[in-house]
Order: sequence, then C-alpha cells, then structure tokens
Amino acid sequence: DLNINYDQTILSDNLNICGNKKSIHSAIYKDHLLNQWHLNPDPTNLANSSEFRMYFKGAISRLTDDNREHYSEFISLTYNQIIRRAQEDNNYNLLTEDGQPNFKLYLASPSGWSNQERQEYKAFFETILHVPVVSVIPESEAALTYSKHSDRALANRLVGKSKILIIDFGSSTIDFTLMCDGNVQKNATVEYGAKYVEEIIFQYMLQNENNAQNAFQSLLDNGLNETSASQELVFIVRKEKEAYYGNRNRYMSPSLDIGYIIQDATERFTCDNIRGYSSEELNNNILAEYINIIRNCFSNFKEDNDCAELGAVILTGGASNMDFVQSLAKEVFGLKPMMAPNPSLNISQGIAVYGYLNEKDDEYWNSHNNTKDGLISYRDKYPHGKHTEECKRQLQEYERPIYPPKPDEEEKREMYRKIKQKADAKNVSGSDIRISTVYETDVIAREMAQRHPNLLGREDHFTCKIGKYQNVCKAEGKAISNLGET
Repeated sequence: DLNINYDQTILSDNLNICGNKKSIHSAIYKDHLLNQWHLNPDPTNLANSSEFRMYFKGAISRLTDDNREHYSEFISLTYNQIIRRAQEDNNYNLLTEDGQPNFKLYLASPSGWSNQERQEYKAFFETILHVPVVSVIPESEAALTYSKHSDRALANRLVGKSKILIIDFGSSTIDFTLMCDGNVQKNATVEYGAKYVEEIIFQYMLQNENNAQNAFQSLLDNGLNETSASQELVFIVRKEKEAYYGNRNRYMSPSLDIGYIIQDATERFTCDNIRGYSSEELNNNILAEYINIIRNCFSNFKEDNDCAELGAVILTGGASNMDFVQSLAKEVFGLKPMMAPNPSLNISQGIAVYGYLNEKDDEYWNSHNNTKDGLISYRDKYPHGKHTEECKRQLQEYERPIYPPKPDEEEKREMYRKIKQKADAKNVSGSDIRISTVYETDVIAREMAQRHPNLLGREDHFTCKIGKYQNVCKAEGKAISNLGET
C-alpha cells in the first residue's frame, strides 16, 4: 500500500547480490572436454562447447523433455552461483553450517499463468533445489511492488493514481496487470517477448550477410547441431541488442553494431565487420512486422479491458528499454509511460521487496490476530495484505449475534428429556434444572465453538459475547471446554 512508510532496509544495496547488472543470462553451454553444463557463455568458452541452449523457460506443463532437462540444469547452476557469489562478493552466508537455507525463497512467473501453473512451477523448483518456495507471484505485480517501495521518485508519481497498468516486457513474454484501488483487476500474458527481436535480426543476417552464413556453417563443421549453432549465434545478437538498447546515450551513435559474430584464438570460425543497423532500419524494415504485432497486443488488451481513466502506465523488464515499446505504449494508452532507472532489475528487486513485506505482514498478523483491536490495527495497516480477507472474516464474527433462535415446545420437551436422563445418571434432581438456562448455555457454547474454533478457552471473549449468561457459562465449564460431554 502506498501509505506504508519507506523502510530503508528495502532500499539497501544488499538486494543486488550479483551486482548492479543482469549478470546471469538464461543460456547454458556444455563443455565437451568436461562434459558439464555452464552458465554465462562468452566467445572464449564457447569455443569448447559441444552443445548450447537458450529459450528453455516456460510453464512446466508445456515444456518438452529437452527443455525440462535444460531448465533444470539452469536452475541448479544459477542457484549455486548465487550462493557462491553471495559469499565471495558480499561475505554473506546464504546457507547454515549444516547446508540448510538461511533465506526465504520467492519466485515470479508470467502474470497470465493460472494458479495451477504457478503451483507446478513452485514444485519444479522445490524438487530441483530441495528448498521450500514461499510464494510465486506475477511478474508485473513484483514490478509494481518495486515501483511503490524502492523507487521513491516513481512512488511519488503514483500517489493518487487509482487505476494503474503495469506492462512487463521480458524476453519470453509480455505481461499485463491492471490494478484498481490496489486490487488486481486483470492479469494477462502474451507470448511475444523480446526473444523474437534477436531471432528476427539473426534470420535477416543469415539471409543477407555472407559472414553470418559462414559463421553458421563453421559451427556446423565443428560438430554442433543446427539448434545449438543457431542459438549460439542468436545469443550473441541478444547480447549486442541488450547492450545497444540498454545504452541511454545510444542516440549519439544510432546503430545496432553487430561488428562480429565470434572470433577467438583458436579461429574456430571467423566472422567480422558485419555492418551495423540504424534504429530507422530496424524499426521501419527489419522489425516492422514484429512492432505491428506488439501494437496489436497493446490495442487488444485495451479493447478487452476497462482502461478508461488510467492514472499511470508503468513499463518494466529489460525489453522496455527498446524505444518502439515506449512509443507504442504512449500511442495506444495515451499516457507517457513511467520507467524505473534500470527496468531490467525491476522484477528481481520487486520479488525481494515483496518477500520482505510479506514476512513483515506475517509477523504483524501473528502478533495482532488474537484481539479485536489487533485485527482492526492489522486491517488499517495492511488494507491489501495477505491476511486481509481472514481479518475481515474474523472482525465480522466479533459483530455477529451469537444467540440461536428459541426452540419450539416439542424441541424443549425432547431436550428436557435428554438432559433429565443425564441429570439422573449424575444424581442431579430435576428441580435443579432450568430448561431455558441449560438450553441456552449448551447451544451458545456449541455455536461459539463452531464459529470460533480458535477461541475456545478464551474466557474474556466468551464473557463479553455471552452477556447475561456469562455466570451460567462459567458454572457449566464443560459446555465450553469439553463439548463432547455436554
């Protein structure tokens, strides 16, 4: 919630364990000498690769067997690198001495995924890492969390905006989250992420640049299959693309300069001096069809959802650095989009901030949910917290009348007969039994137990609720503490 005060620990640099850049690409290669998979391919180590894979991430139920295997390797390698670099770079142990996690693990997924797909994703990670996953949250919601709680300038611009659209433009998907008054109104995902940009550029190069064709053939001649060869070259185009669009001063030199494919000391293959592409050539020619697809995706979301009176459009994800994405957002939604300084890190930092706030939420709930005043305090502090619905339910229970309807005469006679039987068995004379008092004591206690199973034994609650029957209830303690014998 925007009214929550900033906590300086949220703004700490410790969120960036791997440094201030996106240092782990979703690509892996296998070293043919060691027969092992590795992260962070570069031209030097690619010379020894026998297999290269990227584009393996996705909903678990839709993964091929190969992609499932490669995704498993990537998750394991990434986890181990984070653990190692936390120790090396920050001198922080993410594992205890006996190897148990000294952290809470949160994940983000495309916003349009179903709850089942998120649960499958959670189970997939837990099986590979043997670490419990606390929660899987939509990526665009993670981005909004970052915008509200970690970017003070952006948060100030969001104050008073009741309807907000977050567009997370990633490498695999484009995620939309429409929020109104702090509540998610719509989540949606389209499978047209920025990976298509480097693929389109690579295919254009392969058809029009002799050097690109020679590089591809060199990889095939050196034993790579077509999938590995093409993905290895596409990966290099991706790195050039990210460096170009991530450069805020790129308009000083308006060309996507793919000046080489790979050239290493072993001269496994050589290919250089591929000419650069200007932004005009990219947008008006090479990427024109893709840009039109993105325009349609934006327009379709606007037409299918109530985007009237939008207060803000927030762009996140590394691909939102592409100039045509920003232009299309303004063209379709009529608002200049807001962007954080480094949109590539919005999701990862948003997950960290979400996790931090979630732990604080749990801590506050656990210490305030045992009294009415505590519940009111939680409701006011966390109007959109994870326990808000349960808080509202319990507050409603405090306000509900607990007295049941009076029984009719036949019910009274039957109840009297049963009570008289128990009384005779315990040598209690019938004259000591007042049917209305015994009935109301018994039924009130049962009603209380059914409605408030967590309140049994809390005399203060029963006393204030039962009112004029409190003395009877105290005397008939069994009615509260042991319903089975009532």
